[in-house]
Amino acid sequence: MREVLLSQVETNDIPTPNVAVEDEDKSVCTNTDLIGSLYDVADAPEGWSRFLCMILQSLPGGVAAVATYSRGRQRERLWGFQAINVRLGTPVESRQPTQAANLDLERAGAIVSPVVINRLIGLTPPGCIQTTIDQPGLVHDYEVRHAVVGLCDKDAEALSYIVIGLLPSQLWTLQSQMTLDALLPHIAKIIRLRSMVEKISAKATTADLVLNRLPIGVVTFTTACVYPTLNLVADQLVRTMPELLPHLQKLAASKFNASRRNERQPASAQFVTLPEPLNEILHFIVMAEVPTSQAGTAALTFFVVSANRHIAIDIGTLQRLFQLTYAEARIAALIVNGHHIDDIAETLAISLNTVRTHLRHIFEKTNVERQADLIHLLLRASIAINSSI
Repeated sequence: MREVLLSQVETNDIPTPNVAVEDEDKSVCTNTDLIGSLYDVADAPEGWSRFLCMILQSLPGGVAAVATYSRGRQRERLWGFQAINVRLGTPVESRQPTQAANLDLERAGAIVSPVVINRLIGLTPPGCIQTTIDQPGLVHDYEVRHAVVGLCDKDAEALSYIVIGLLPSQLWTLQSQMTLDALLPHIAKIIRLRSMVEKISAKATTADLVLNRLPIGVVTFTTACVYPTLNLVADQLVRTMPELLPHLQKLAASKFNASRRNERQPASAQFVTLPEPLNEILHFIVMAEVPTSQAGTAALTFFVVSANRHIAIDIGTLQRLFQLTYAEARIAALIVNGHHIDDIAETLAISLNTVRTHLRHIFEKTNVERQADLIHLLLRASIAINSSI
């Protein structure tokens, strides 16, 4: 059977790299090789090209693609694409493999026609169909008119599939079917894995963007990592104030030692006492313990507020979040920007007793007891507010 398939490839003048046609003892590719190459995709998305190239060496076909169709989206997700021939009329010596990264997906549009997608929707994975490609789509553009499409995975919102486009005189055999059937569950597993990695990466990227958008420095130390993490503002601050980071490192080290001695819940936030000249440049630093999911580890976050930066907090959002009055929200926003209650009284032209009364109400509504806890809460709230922008 293998000899028949190879003779068909020769007849259609399709280049087959790394395949010795004339040597019957050399196998084109085993199922183990294919599965092994597929799992390379888990480490690097470009592994799709290697896997699909091996598919076209092992099975009859001139085009192979892996894609996900999602309901409600205009275009399918093309995970990988490989074409051994570009056009049937193209001279053999000028034909080059084409990868998904080189395609204009906006021009490519659908990978297969809606008719094929509808047939796949009716299948139970893993399953295969053979179909005529007679409507516009990526596979059709490569002059493929017959294809085998394997449904790898399906849920309420999406389905994943692999399509292998057959050229004239290429026959799909029982052995080909068995090879593809064995691969479908593995392709489904890899796509789920890649999707999960992308979602996690997207969340991490979003968190970084939010922290970098804040006008405050955020420095986090953890016992599980040698180096602290800093957002953009914190990075700028430690560059202009070289003494800042060593000061925070010493505080973190002493706090971690105490944490190791005593198994307890994270303590309340507290202000950090600043030495000169830091106390003249910074409004304040709030240190807060961060709960960790890993047993035996501890984490600390420092919120560093510079005297020359204003923290923009939407008053209306503060009112909605904590059911504050307008006056209370204004005072809370001033406090988080480093204003003392005496300065607030003068700025708002109200008595010091009125400011204290408002502050007591703010404490009650936000369920905190001290200004350090209030500032820590409002700074975290500002992160939530910025993340929704």
